[in-house]
Amino acid sequence: MRRIRADKTHGMRQRLAVLARARELFSRAGGFGKLSEYDRRCLSGVQKPSIQPDGLNWGYFGQMSAFGSYSPIINLNAREFSRALFCIPLAGRIERHHYDAYCEALYKIEGASPTWIGMATRLLTMKRPDRFVCVDSANRDGLCKYFGVAPTTTTLENYWERIIQPMALMPWWLAEIPRNPVEQQVWLGRAAMLDAIYYDPKKRG
Repeated sequence: MRRIRADKTHGMRQRLAVLARARELFSRAGGFGKLSEYDRRCLSGVQKPSIQPDGLNWGYFGQMSAFGSYSPIINLNAREFSRALFCIPLAGRIERHHYDAYCEALYKIEGASPTWIGMATRLLTMKRPDRFVCVDSANRDGLCKYFGVAPTTTTLENYWERIIQPMALMPWWLAEIPRNPVEQQVWLGRAAMLDAIYYDPKKRG
């Protein structure tokens, strides 16, 4: 909590608002594919932060708007992305087989590959911020250093072993939900909130 509160972007409450909104969107019937194009763009991180009719900065947790090819891919393959995301439970435990099923479904989209770690983990983070953190150009070095892995070789193929599996052994991840209301919200997004600690705006893609 001390490190999150010391976030240089001063965005703790804004980050929590984004996670709360994402949780509400994923709770709707029909999943990702039934959402409006705007909501899908927001969840995917391709909506430019300067464009925010809902008052939220969707650039937090992995801004993908710099990668212009992602926007049409998401729009044309909304059902496929939705099928992939359905592999990840909205609540409860997430096991390796859930993640493998997600990746397998994702790879069926034309152009998808293990190098899609930014987009793929962004969507995972929006659905389950307690379990996943987006790995992108702005936080990759810091995150990988924290977990003791090489940033240049971290892809979707080894993301579970390198990031998610060891994270589940961390005392801060295993800690019980706190009593403080704000700290409770952070706990519900404790994996995603690593971005608040390791985000480096100088390295944003």
